[in-house]
Amino acid sequence: RLLGVDTRWHLPTPRMSGDEADRRIRYRRVCARLREQLPAAGQLLVVVPDGDEIARRAAGQLVAEAESDPSWNSSGTEHPLSLVGVSVFRPLVPDRGTESGVLVVLSADCWTAGELAGIAEACADAGHEVVGVVVAGAVRAHPTRTRPVGRPPRHATPSSPVGGAVRGGSV
Repeated sequence: RLLGVDTRWHLPTPRMSGDEADRRIRYRRVCARLREQLPAAGQLLVVVPDGDEIARRAAGQLVAEAESDPSWNSSGTEHPLSLVGVSVFRPLVPDRGTESGVLVVLSADCWTAGELAGIAEACADAGHEVVGVVVAGAVRAHPTRTRPVGRPPRHATPSSPVGGAVRGGSV
């Protein structure tokens, strides 16, 4: 009882993640950090544990954001991120080709230290350097509300009676 071993552990209720625009900003920030940290322009291998659907969705969104990012595509890389699923029971990562490294994407509280070490060892065995880890969490989307046509949302900033170019204090 003192150590709490008889207490069940529950994940917290997923937080609200904002809207789609907020999530895309987060994915763009991850892509920007990856571009800054890469030793050379090239493709990254995105490794996701098999069966981790939260991580697979997050990795898929990262791939889509990277492909739509003009600054990444200006380096001549057609597909900057390449997604691959890896079994945690027998981790095997493709041998290094033109990739500059590996980004591991996984969800929180799903994998043991041994399983994660196995993925890292498989990356090293294939000649890849792990350049980053993204821990994806389950989030709830804000419910979409309908409002009458012509009425602004309650949180909308009122229009300025003076003119659009006026700058001033905080809203």
